[in-house]
Amino acid sequence: MRFGQLRGGHGGPEPYSASPGHHYWKPPGRGFHRAAPYFVAFLLLVLAGCSGGPLGQLQARLDLKAGNKSYIRGDFKDALRNYDEALRHAPRHALAALYRAYCNVNLFRMSVDPDERRQFADQAVQSFLKFLEVRDKNPKAPTRERIEQFILTLYLDADESDKALAFLEGRLRRNPNDVSALQMLSNIKSDLGDVPGALELFRRRIQMAPENPDAHHALAVFAWSVAFNSRLSDSLATNTLIDEGLQNAQEAIQLKPDYFEAITYANLLYREKAKRTLDPALRQNYVSEADSLRERAAALRPSSQPTS
Repeated sequence: MRFGQLRGGHGGPEPYSASPGHHYWKPPGRGFHRAAPYFVAFLLLVLAGCSGGPLGQLQARLDLKAGNKSYIRGDFKDALRNYDEALRHAPRHALAALYRAYCNVNLFRMSVDPDERRQFADQAVQSFLKFLEVRDKNPKAPTRERIEQFILTLYLDADESDKALAFLEGRLRRNPNDVSALQMLSNIKSDLGDVPGALELFRRRIQMAPENPDAHHALAVFAWSVAFNSRLSDSLATNTLIDEGLQNAQEAIQLKPDYFEAITYANLLYREKAKRTLDPALRQNYVSEADSLRERAAALRPSSQPTS
């Protein structure tokens, strides 16, 4: 009996000569062929469990169910562990990614440590983005707009304004006509004190929708905020911005004559002009304009809102 040949089955690979001086491994014997279907079936099951196949999907559902029980109990760390397991078994499981994000949001809210909060926020954002990548067409699933609002809120609440800006700038690169992203980006830049950057975005929003009174009103509000809080050291630049704000407030009123908020901010902007004017007659003229606008706003005022 030659090496490798055992009665009743295959004992190992057997060398045989294909040509003089060259040896190759002989194919397995008959015993292997009888066992091959079982081995292949076992291998397929293992691979299915590892790659998100049927077995992996089944295990992921079990992990998801366990995670949901922990989530309902308020044990978010244990829920997170189960959702991680679900994603390990089925990496494209949309619900596991979404619930993992929600877990991190809750842990973020419960934490008081700034570094830990940023870590939870970043983990939540990663999971939200994963959900957007793999989500299906389920109409009950959160919309992209809602998920992106979650992301922005997390970044801002975690004092990661730089990431919020980068996120919105990425949205604008993908869709330059994204008015919502433009509006949020201009507001964040304004809050961060980037007056020139914010002003450029407010103007851009008006260029995109010149017939929208809200776009003009937004710039007027921004101009008043900068002037009232003395956010520009250059008085000439402040006066120029006040004039631009007034022009846009008036444009908003022209587009929407009963626009209570626009009338109110036109009143406020005239008062800012009056504060900065040395000429008594001109100052009185601005105050009179402001008083007239205040009376006009009072006639339109909702009962719960005072006028300035």
